[in-house]
Amino acid sequence: MWAVRKPSPVNFQGPGPAVIKPSKGAELVKLDSQLRDISLTCGRACGLELWGVDVAMTPDGPYVIEVNDFPTYSAVPEAGEEIARYVLTKVEMESVVREAGRNSLSSMVRGLS
Repeated sequence: MWAVRKPSPVNFQGPGPAVIKPSKGAELVKLDSQLRDISLTCGRACGLELWGVDVAMTPDGPYVIEVNDFPTYSAVPEAGEEIARYVLTKVEMESVVREAGRNSLSSMVRGLS
């Protein structure tokens, strides 16, 4: 899980329409427990395996703007490798489940508890 700060390109300079201007590049920031919990809650609520959450930091605390089911990770140098590893692990797990059979695998897991 990563946290990236990227300024919004939308700027309000007073009454009237917003001005769109190029924003500065994104920067990795330390992920705190509150943002981690927000992200996990959003992903679980939407039934996603890979996702991004856009959060605005307001005086009243973090505010979720949107949940992305196909986010970009361009500001995270190791993201491609980590996502590829995740996908390969999921494929391998599904292969094991198919070979063992879901019922057999479920009974093995129940036997561990």
